[in-house]
Amino acid sequence: MDEATLHRWQLRLLELLHEGRDPAEIRAALLADPELEPFHAYAAGLDLHALAVATELVAKWGPARPPT
Repeated sequence: MDEATLHRWQLRLLELLHEGRDPAEIRAALLADPELEPFHAYAAGLDLHALAVATELVAKWGPARPPT
């Protein structure tokens, strides 16, 4: 995996967390993104409760808007 793909994963995850989506929707969106295929196995194993906590943390401590 290259750094560009890792960067794309990080941006997309932060974007979805920032939107405050339901954890199942976040996981589904990550799995539906063909550019993130190298991370699909990891995304499939993400705990929904952990994603819910991450969403709350981003809402409280994250940037005012996701980076581009």
